[in-house]
Amino acid sequence: MSEIDKYLEEAQKQLIQHIRDALIEAGREAVEEARANGQYQDRTGNLRSSIGAVVAMSGEVVWESDFNVVLGGEEGAAKGRELALSKVIENSDAEFCIVLVAGEDYAIYVQAVHGLDVMAGGEALLREQLESTVPIKMQEVKV
Repeated sequence: MSEIDKYLEEAQKQLIQHIRDALIEAGREAVEEARANGQYQDRTGNLRSSIGAVVAMSGEVVWESDFNVVLGGEEGAAKGRELALSKVIENSDAEFCIVLVAGEDYAIYVQAVHGLDVMAGGEALLREQLESTVPIKMQEVKV
């Protein structure tokens, strides 16, 4: 039985690592999409700086985007990171968690009222990645 247990333990470790890697890749690409293709004019830099992502496992952050500061938007970067980490805490019971945020309060207003893409492109890409990449990564597990 110990050989079976070792086999199953190794398979579980590989599966978790593959899922983690897929979530990080999806988060990174979604952040890049949202930052690069936001259709709004960012006068202060806060909105674009507040865009970022965090990946956590069982409430522990395993990766976070850099919340790049653009145009002096330090305040936005801090808000984005704080919001993302608060969502990880809210979902700390989840084995895997990925959070994509635009931390400025007015982000939804810019997107919904003015019809400008703030997070829509990043969200769509993240969903696509989660639906396609994660299952592929799971199939790559070899023990």
